[in-house]
Amino acid sequence: MDRIQEAKKLEREQIIKEIIQKLSYKGYHLNRIITIMLDLTEFKTYEITKCYHEMFLK
Repeated sequence: MDRIQEAKKLEREQIIKEIIQKLSYKGYHLNRIITIMLDLTEFKTYEITKCYHEMFLK
């Protein structure tokens, strides 16, 4: 993977993590966060779940 693709991937993960953080502070759990993000963004379920686990379960 070249540097541009890697940078885009990292930026995308950072955006997902920021959204998850804001929603989790409001009291939402993983299933609700996924539902909201799938409705409002183009992110995929596996991306959201991966970032959530990196933030809260490691």
